[in-house]
Amino acid sequence: MKFLLFLGIIVAVILVLSNLGPMILFAVGAWLLYVSYKQFVKAESTAAKVIWAVIGVIVLSLTLANVTAIIGVLALYFLYVLYRSYKSENPKGAKLT
Repeated sequence: MKFLLFLGIIVAVILVLSNLGPMILFAVGAWLLYVSYKQFVKAESTAAKVIWAVIGVIVLSLTLANVTAIIGVLALYFLYVLYRSYKSENPKGAKLT
């Protein structure tokens, strides 16, 4: 059982490392989407609203291209749950014994 758990950890680490670039770009895209939305709401002229809407659509398409980063986030969460259950005396999730 420990061997399978070890293999699961190895696979999760490989997934996190292979999706590190898309995870960073997804986070940057989400931040840029937030900024463009805030600027869209703050803009008073119609031209400025159109420009911020176009920028928002472009950033949204770039962010959706990196949606595979969710796999890396799930693998990172799996590693966190295993680490947390390993450190606690009352494991709530996966057992390492």
